[in-house]
Amino acid sequence: MNKHMDLKTIVLLGRTFEEYYNMFDLNNEMLKNEIILDAGSGVSSFCAEANSKGFNVTASDKIYYLSPDEIENKCVEDLEIVMEQMPADLYEWDFYKDIRST
Repeated sequence: MNKHMDLKTIVLLGRTFEEYYNMFDLNNEMLKNEIILDAGSGVSSFCAEANSKGFNVTASDKIYYLSPDEIENKCVEDLEIVMEQMPADLYEWDFYKDIRST
């Protein structure tokens, strides 16, 4: 199996609020009175989820010049490319328990 990913372009893969919360060791006290800019946010759901929880987050990414349908199509294509190349044995699967649960 190939032990690396050979990506020719930037791929659109989003992260959730829970992923960011854990990845950056965030907490509610830290976020509650802040104005947060999620720069380069891509297709992450962090902004939408954070705002639904009462936090003040704005997402920004140059991909937003595309229509929602174009973004969706790129996400589907990118996910296929990544899943074909994913060297599952090189990653720690603590958050997601296996490659199929991503």
